[in-house]
Amino acid sequence: MFARRHIVQDRESLLFLGFEDGDIAPVPLIKHAVKFETEESAVLTALGWCDAGYVLFSFYVELPE
Repeated sequence: MFARRHIVQDRESLLFLGFEDGDIAPVPLIKHAVKFETEESAVLTALGWCDAGYVLFSFYVELPE
């Protein structure tokens, strides 16, 4: 089974939104980025964190059965 996930990248700093110390924070590596379950949650978080705009990446991941 596959599920759609979303990652946010800040257009100005080119950093991804990830978790740091239990809170959302910019991270340099995509492997540390938050994989949002819904596009809505990714966009709402991006609007709060990315002042100069953002890029939203969507992809599918395989879920364990």
